[in-house]
Amino acid sequence: MKQSLPAKLLAILLTATIVGLGLGGTVPSPAYATTPGTPGVPQAGTPVYTEDFSNQDASAAAINILNYTGGAAAAFSTYTADPQWTPAGNQCNGWIMSWTTPNPPASDAGCQRNLGTTWPSLRSMAQALGVAQGQSPAQAQTNQALTEYTNALSGSITAGTEFRTVKTIPAIAGHYYAVSAYFAAVNCPAQGGASQPQETFSLLVNGTPIVLSSGLNPCTSSTDWSTQVTKLQSAAYMVPNGTTANLGLSLYNAQTSGSGNDVAFDLPQIVDVTPQLDKSFSPSLIAPGQASTVTLTVTNTSDLKAKNDWSITDTLPAGVVIAPNPAIGGTCAQVAGAAFVKTGVAGSNTFTATGGDLAVGQASCTITFNVTAAGEGTYVNGPANIVTNLNPPANATLTVRAPRITLTKALGAPRQAATDQFTVQIRTGGATGAVVNNPTNSTTAGTGSSVTAGTGTTGAYVATAGTVYTLTEAAAGTANLANYAGSITCTDSFGLQPGLPVGAAFSGSLAITPVAGANITCTLSNTAQPIINVAKQPGTVTGPDANGDLVANYTVTVANTGSVAGTYGTLADTPAFAPNLAATSAAWTTTGTGAPAGGSSSTAGPYTLAPAGSTIGPGVTQTFNLAVTFHYTNTTPLPACAGPGTGLFNSVALPAGQEQGPTTDNSACDALTPNLVASKSVDPVAGTMVQPGQVLSYSLSFDNTAGTAPAAVSYTDWLADVLDASTLVANSITTTATSGTPLVVTNNSGAAPKTLAVTGTVAAGAKSVVTYQVKVNSAGNLGDASLENYLTTSTTITPPTSCPAGSATCTVNPVGVWTLGKTASPASGTSINPGDPSANRVITYAVTATNSTANPITGVILTDDLSQVLNNATFTAGSANLTVNGSTPLAVPDPGTGSTLATPSFTLPGNGTAVLTYSVTVNTNAWLVIVKNGATGSGIVPPARCVTGGSAPLDPACFTTNPTTGHLFLQKAGPGTTQGSTVPLTGSTFEIHNDAAGQMDPTVVGVNSPVSGSPGLVEVRSLLPGTYWLLETKAPDGYSLLATPVKFTIAPNGSIALDPATAGTSVTANNQTITVLDMASVKLPFAGGPGTAGIFGGTVLGILALMTSLALIVFRRANKTPQTQTP
Repeated sequence: MKQSLPAKLLAILLTATIVGLGLGGTVPSPAYATTPGTPGVPQAGTPVYTEDFSNQDASAAAINILNYTGGAAAAFSTYTADPQWTPAGNQCNGWIMSWTTPNPPASDAGCQRNLGTTWPSLRSMAQALGVAQGQSPAQAQTNQALTEYTNALSGSITAGTEFRTVKTIPAIAGHYYAVSAYFAAVNCPAQGGASQPQETFSLLVNGTPIVLSSGLNPCTSSTDWSTQVTKLQSAAYMVPNGTTANLGLSLYNAQTSGSGNDVAFDLPQIVDVTPQLDKSFSPSLIAPGQASTVTLTVTNTSDLKAKNDWSITDTLPAGVVIAPNPAIGGTCAQVAGAAFVKTGVAGSNTFTATGGDLAVGQASCTITFNVTAAGEGTYVNGPANIVTNLNPPANATLTVRAPRITLTKALGAPRQAATDQFTVQIRTGGATGAVVNNPTNSTTAGTGSSVTAGTGTTGAYVATAGTVYTLTEAAAGTANLANYAGSITCTDSFGLQPGLPVGAAFSGSLAITPVAGANITCTLSNTAQPIINVAKQPGTVTGPDANGDLVANYTVTVANTGSVAGTYGTLADTPAFAPNLAATSAAWTTTGTGAPAGGSSSTAGPYTLAPAGSTIGPGVTQTFNLAVTFHYTNTTPLPACAGPGTGLFNSVALPAGQEQGPTTDNSACDALTPNLVASKSVDPVAGTMVQPGQVLSYSLSFDNTAGTAPAAVSYTDWLADVLDASTLVANSITTTATSGTPLVVTNNSGAAPKTLAVTGTVAAGAKSVVTYQVKVNSAGNLGDASLENYLTTSTTITPPTSCPAGSATCTVNPVGVWTLGKTASPASGTSINPGDPSANRVITYAVTATNSTANPITGVILTDDLSQVLNNATFTAGSANLTVNGSTPLAVPDPGTGSTLATPSFTLPGNGTAVLTYSVTVNTNAWLVIVKNGATGSGIVPPARCVTGGSAPLDPACFTTNPTTGHLFLQKAGPGTTQGSTVPLTGSTFEIHNDAAGQMDPTVVGVNSPVSGSPGLVEVRSLLPGTYWLLETKAPDGYSLLATPVKFTIAPNGSIALDPATAGTSVTANNQTITVLDMASVKLPFAGGPGTAGIFGGTVLGILALMTSLALIVFRRANKTPQTQTP
């Protein structure tokens, strides 16, 4: 037959897919009968064997069951049956046919009997079976079925097997299998219904029949003779676990009657009816440590037959364990068979259920237990985790994720101040509880309305599900949270957290109880608000005028220190003066951007300074200068300011809620009170060092310019520590006042404790000044060398002993006295011989500064002008050193091009000394000069003498003078060989004697030494300017001595002047050379002597020698002429 029935085709295809194309023996294991995913909804079982009797075409002739081979869905099985149930039994049994199959085969006698009913009945049952399977009547005409008519002459038939498979189907151990088929019956009312078929379904397990259901009857009515069709279903059978089974099918009819018992069947099937196991976690998302309920749902197949003794072992994923409270439950219960046992130990990772049952008609049941996990993660529990004989579940996923909270700061407008910053916080224990987030980046950075990326955030805080957290913020930098309006918006990226705020006002805190797995991000936005503050300050009180009116002045400011504009008003000012003061009018002026106009009032107030709705921009201050006119109503003393009703109390106010700043500064009180400030100063200013003879001018100031009432003065100026080192300058005391009567000064400086007493009154708004002068005493009369002056109130009976730095009522001026002196070695006045060796021409100087007080002298510089030294001497390089109080000498730079030696600035210690030493070497040509120089000094105070830059002549103590000696040359000469010529002579000896009142003194002076290379030339050194005598003590052989000593004078410039009376013509002087011309003694020539030729020859030689000597003398003089110096 050719079926097009969808249901039958589907069953065939499924079975064919499962069974495959085996040609004999067993075939591969079938797939699972059901699929997971619809727990509690039964699914049809999966056929593992289906026979539609259509693998061979019976449209031309009926097919003997014994000759039929099934298709792939039937594992290509052939079939057997007991003979009586085959065509061989001649009862028209065992034929595969359809409506279209022609007349019955003649070989089966049973089919030939009752031809009018037998074959048509079989044909109608085949068609009815096709219709029952969903085919249309036309399609069902080709539906082929196995028919049994039991048409025996005896009217009976032996019970037996109608149908038995030969091939086997592989089974899955532990699975449940059932058998079903579509049955058609006719003649059900025969014998009163007693001969209706009695079908038994048996499952062949490894060839052994296992009866699943017996007594199955396709007749649904015992009164209907026509074809009746039903699908008969056996009970389920579980293949034992641990076994290998191959399945077959057997259909047994226990009815022995041949009257009736007419049956056909189609689509016999072996169906895997194993229940489906599904697993789920609820909730599928938990936080670490929370519990999730595992639900194992066992869902029956759509046959709803009993399925007993199934088992489940669930080995949980690593990290997931049975919860501390396993709470094992569910709807599954024992029905039959083994006991139903569920085991899940807290902390273990295995759950087992054994002996589970599904009752007949039961669609599903559940098993529940709780699990937990300590660590975050995604845990998959699927077929790999479960050992069961049921169809395994799909993967079930448990996500363990702690909730996270992130709080981030944003700004909706620029900050109030560039340095305003904010710290966001997550707390436990309420708005003041512990901060739990990482504070590293929780404080904002940035300016204006920007928040620097990565700042102002708590970061993702890993929270505990179910715990209450409070989101807060704190001011940082210069921020004041009261100056900002906040709003908060929170989102959960997983959409788990209910009730999150969106744009809600933030009043300082927000409580959130996170659920497991939520990822909450909250943005807290702050928007700057105007910051308006009103302040009032008292001003001056003026008057009274001719009418007795006074004016109290006040300054009222309205400041918006915020970064956005605001409004305010009405701004009202209310006088609340003392009872004896009556306000009569007021006037005010205004300044500041956008300030309301000024105004006036002729009432006692209140005064409306600004109307409602007045605007003020960010950073703007508007000022109201208020002048209230008032007068006294009686002469009662004015009570001091102490709130409303006292003094000149006055307050200003805005409507409630408009002022963000403090209100404590909204009132002010002008008072008629003195405000005396006493101070003392000195010229030169306090701290300046002074010196003997210097005049200091002191000023005592009594300032009441800020007072509104006269100030009484009673002060003492203590002078004992001033007058021990100075003297009060006579008639120097003066007093002045800007108004009112000058103060009175009583001079008590002449007796201990030496004071000036200042008394009197300083008028309101006035200032009085007392001045006087002192002159510093001379050195030796300086007391403690400090002028200390103290001004105190007269109630002080003991003068202070120290003057604090910065004090306005005392002054201190130290007195400095120091002196300067200079010495030389050789001592000043000692002559230096330029012709001596260099070691004898060295002059060493010492300049000494001496401090005669205990006060250090700062800024000291010692200077020596060497211009009149270094023109005839050479400075010894590196010889200048400064030694202070015997300390390590300090090198002083050599004098520069200006020939001035100067020390660096230094401090001369109290009662200490400083010595500057250095040396020079007199030049060898510095004859008859004066080496002189003077040292000077400067400092914070100048020295007592020898002041650098001073106009007075230098004190001798600072000046040294060292003259140098002169020299002359003596030349002995005789007549030359030509007329008028001379020649030098050797062998003479001379002495220089001092002059003694015009006579030659016996003392020989000077040092004689011959001049090398100049015959007869003698140098005489160590001669000072003056008058001397030349005495020749020895003449050359053949020559005469000077007849008499020759008197001569050495001028200061070294030139020589001869005394004509004693010099005669034989002694001449030229510059520093004295020539003594001597004639040879007259001797008669010996006989045979040389004669005139010899004399002439000798004369010529002598003249040449003399000329040579004179030339050498002139040359030597030209190279030994000293520099001159003005004494």
